[in-house]
Amino acid sequence: MPEAPQCPRDESLAEHFTMQMNAATSRLGVLSDIPIAFAVSAVLVVSLVLVDSVLVPLGPAVIVPIAFAPLLVCAASFVALRGARARVVAWIASVPFPIDNVNAVLSGAGEFFVLEFREGMPDRDLVVRSIESVCPAGFVVEQDEKRRSMSARFGIEDSRHNPIGTAHRRYLCMRRLVSGPLSDLHKTHPIAMLRFL
Repeated sequence: MPEAPQCPRDESLAEHFTMQMNAATSRLGVLSDIPIAFAVSAVLVVSLVLVDSVLVPLGPAVIVPIAFAPLLVCAASFVALRGARARVVAWIASVPFPIDNVNAVLSGAGEFFVLEFREGMPDRDLVVRSIESVCPAGFVVEQDEKRRSMSARFGIEDSRHNPIGTAHRRYLCMRRLVSGPLSDLHKTHPIAMLRFL
C-alpha cells in the first residue's frame, strides 16, 4: 500500500510518535503512563490483600480483575492516543507561520522557544503580554535586534513525578499561544519561524 504524501509542515515532526509524545497531546494522556499504572496496580493489590486477610474475604475473583484494571486502562488509552500525530500535523498546517521542533514540546522538553521575525521586531512588552495572556509564568528571556529574534520560555517547571502531565500542560500552552496571540501578532509583525528548543 503506498504511503500517503507528507504535509510539507510535518517535515520536522517525528515520523512515529513515542508513547509519551502521543500522551502529551491529551489531558488523559497520563492514563497511558506505564509506571503510574503499575504503581496504582501494586497499591490496589496490597490494599485488597489486606482487606481480604483482615476484614472481608474477597477471593481472587475480585482481587485479580481490580488489580489488573489500571493496566487495562493504560493499554486502552495507549491505543486511543495512537492517532495523535495526524492531529498535530493538521494543526501545524493551520498555523500561518512555520513551526520547528514541536518534537521537543511533545517529548517533555521544549520549555524554551525562539521567535524569529521577517521584518521589524515588535515591542518586547507586546510579546511579553502575548505570552502572559496564555502562560502567566511565561516571559521573554532575551532579544537579538540583529537577528530579529526573541527567546522566551513558558514558565512551566518540569515534574519528576508526572512528566507526561508537564508535557501536556506545555503542549496545551503552546497550542493556545500559537493559535491565539502569536497568530494575531503575525498579522502586524510577520513571524518567519517559531522554533522550540
